[in-house]
Amino acid sequence: ALRARGYDAALDVQGLFYSGWIALLSGAPRRVGFDLNREGNRLFLTDARTPAGDRAPMAEKILRIGDTLGAPRLPVRPQRYLADGAAEAAEALLEPVPAD
Repeated sequence: ALRARGYDAALDVQGLFYSGWIALLSGAPRRVGFDLNREGNRLFLTDARTPAGDRAPMAEKILRIGDTLGAPRLPVRPQRYLADGAAEAAEALLEPVPAD
């Protein structure tokens, strides 16, 4: 059923045996993952060169998968965890706290 979907590429952002195996089972001719893998994951990938060995946030490392594929990066939008009214109340609460 997975192969029947006809994927062009499989993106493995886990880097483990199981995730690489699923990428292979997808039938995708291009299977992209990180340059540092565990559990023999590299054996399942056709393109294991996305840099992952630095201390960058995981979100940045995942965006690098898109770089490997040549996909353009969209501007990153900060995630908001509070509704607008709650954010204003939180800012007012933190106002007396020194910035440093």
